[in-house]
Amino acid sequence: MGNLICVKGEERTEVEGEPSMAKKGPDSHHVVPSKGKGGWDVKRGGANRASGHFDTKKDAVDAGRKISQNQGTELRIHNKEGKISQSDSHGNDPCPPKG
Repeated sequence: MGNLICVKGEERTEVEGEPSMAKKGPDSHHVVPSKGKGGWDVKRGGANRASGHFDTKKDAVDAGRKISQNQGTELRIHNKEGKISQSDSHGNDPCPPKG
């Protein structure tokens, strides 16, 4: 079993011999660029279908934040290239800030 490590506010699991992976499961929601349609999607971690489609990133982030707060999940906001650029915790934060 891997060790839990924190990297810049993200939960990652370190497995011997494998690179660490950001948590991507039902305990997270993601704001991602929409493939083919343009705009932005809000998706539950691991889901194929979007919870919502939005023309602007701001609208998608606002909707994703409301969903994430309501369901107590982590919110991962991706950039245009699909990489996580921001992360918000609305549930049990495994890597709480110190102090």
